[in-house]
Amino acid sequence: SGIYIGEDKIVHLDGSGEIEIVDPEEFIARLNGLNPADKIYYSCDEDGNPIKSEEIANRAKNMVGKGRDYHVLFDNCHQFTSGCITGNFENTDNFMTFLKDTARKELGVEQWKALKIK
Repeated sequence: SGIYIGEDKIVHLDGSGEIEIVDPEEFIARLNGLNPADKIYYSCDEDGNPIKSEEIANRAKNMVGKGRDYHVLFDNCHQFTSGCITGNFENTDNFMTFLKDTARKELGVEQWKALKIK
């Protein structure tokens, strides 16, 4: 998971622990082709409009170039994304289900739509 910051760019925590900016194609191609995802989903309100937050995007951008002690279960991309949403990067949202609950509570996310990738 990651934070879309506009202009076809996503901030995410990669498997090496680096927080970086990538485009959607790079996001899907990460993990040397071992990434099982073939779509990127974005959060929407009840009318299907993308949820936007300059505050969340700025939190993500401010983390670029920093690193974390990445662990697939205990310090991963879902926790990073939740930290961008809440400001608490030491959260326990280490599974997508927990991240979705946080997005629902904090942002009113009601649905997710697939992004069309070039």
